Amino acid sequence: MAIPDFQTLMLPLLDLLKDGKPVKLSEMVEIMSDKYNLTEEQRNEYLPSKLQKTMYNRVAWAKQYLKNSELIESHEKGSFKITDKGLNIL
Repeated sequence: MAIPDFQTLMLPLLDLLKDGKPVKLSEMVEIMSDKYNLTEEQRNEYLPSKLQKTMYNRVAWAKQYLKNSELIESHEKGSFKITDKGLNIL
């Protein structure tokens, strides 16, 4: 399977947070990589700029759009949790 785009990751990320527990971005990347059965090569693939891993970048963008939409919020440094609005969307 190809590395999913950030739009594809948005609903699964929201679903991941539905229990209300905060999750760190790095954990989100690992969980989504497992969910989409990414190979080790795909997990370690970098963007053309070589500045960031592709999957990390896509999860980060999905997370940012969910945050901008007020469906998730920052909890503690580097972790995020679902909002009431996010739960209503699910």
